[in-house]
Amino acid sequence: MFWIKPEEMYYDWGNTALVNQFFDLGIPEGSHLAELWMGSHPRGPSRIMDPATGLPLEDLTLLDLLHAHPEYSAAPPSPEGSRRAPELGDDSGERLRNNPPAGAPNPLPFLFKILSAEKALSIQAHPSLEQARQGWERENAQGIDPNAPHRNYRDPNHKPECMYALSTFWALRGFRNPRDIARDLSFLQDSCPGIVEPLGLSDPAKALSGFLTAVLECSGRDLDLLLQEVSRQARETLNARGIDYTSQDHLGTADREYWPAIWTLRLMDQYPGDPGSLAPFYLRIFRLEPGQAVVLPAGVLHAYLQGIGLEAMANSDNVLRAGCTPKHVDIPELLRVVSFNEDTSRPVTPDLETPLGTGFSEFELVLHENRLPTPSRGFDSGPSAAILLGLEGEVILRYSRPKQGGNLPEGFVQEITLPRGRSVFIPPGSGSIAVSGQGRFARCLQGSR
Repeated sequence: MFWIKPEEMYYDWGNTALVNQFFDLGIPEGSHLAELWMGSHPRGPSRIMDPATGLPLEDLTLLDLLHAHPEYSAAPPSPEGSRRAPELGDDSGERLRNNPPAGAPNPLPFLFKILSAEKALSIQAHPSLEQARQGWERENAQGIDPNAPHRNYRDPNHKPECMYALSTFWALRGFRNPRDIARDLSFLQDSCPGIVEPLGLSDPAKALSGFLTAVLECSGRDLDLLLQEVSRQARETLNARGIDYTSQDHLGTADREYWPAIWTLRLMDQYPGDPGSLAPFYLRIFRLEPGQAVVLPAGVLHAYLQGIGLEAMANSDNVLRAGCTPKHVDIPELLRVVSFNEDTSRPVTPDLETPLGTGFSEFELVLHENRLPTPSRGFDSGPSAAILLGLEGEVILRYSRPKQGGNLPEGFVQEITLPRGRSVFIPPGSGSIAVSGQGRFARCLQGSR
């Protein structure tokens, strides 16, 4: 197994204080640390740490390791059949440093993150696997640079994901019933009739599609009027109840019926003039408590609003945005990808030692807890590579059967301590992992369908 250092990602919506509160990493305050990436993503691969010095090994990332040792990856089985996970120590050739083979795929099918948001991320949806493949090929044929800011498809993969809350975590997920949206926005009938008229269509999918199209295509003075009317109504509603939308205490105690007004005004402050700020009126608002999770398949319009959590996902960069962002918004392509169905999902609370149940082959999430000072049975690593993250206390991981062989790579250890905030990569075919100590940790691995 290998001690890895996550890649730190800084965005203006990041909340460094929450990261330090939960993981005590000593990140300088005010630096807007937003995400810590654990995986082999080319934009931010984790670094392999030297177990003797506690420092990163020179020029060696998890991506380098997996390109040099493909038997350590967890690539999905090929159509020709499942691949065997070789035992650690199998001869796998010369290590490559920062020089992956041309056209080599991203070795891990999943990416594991700590995500910490002080302000909202963009309103967005992700394509299905078929949509991603078609979009990737289409934009390649059009000669669009893969790094161009207006590029929609940066790889041919889909990007389902899940979020497991560590703190109270606020998110938007999926459409509300169009009748409920029409009721709450009825005050727009006179001033902005073109916005709410589609909600009266008898077909719910056409009602939601027509409404979202009207909102996203609204511009100029019409958009100014729309935002002013919604802001005025939201403020009047909250003021009549003595609710301060900027107060965290009021956010925590306000009745659910006032959440759309509170979050719309917050988004208007964060993203002035952006039609995406209206999303809390038409998307469902989720308040996840610590230990709850939400799964986000392709086509579901969503946004993370505030809090810290663990995000597991298929390894892709394909995002279609609908607002609350300075980045490219491709309205026609977004409307083609979004699923216009009323969302009826509920948060899930996974049991310890039991997979969350994402339903996707690329990733799964399991929470573990150990309270025995002596080694316990632990868990079987199975045929998938895994990344572990310490959440609380401190546990010790060790191979039940020590790995032998002269080709074990630099950084490999037979036993490692996993305190809060440390992450570890375990290759497939590692067998049984014994666990001792007292603590909790999360394990992200390849899923099954």
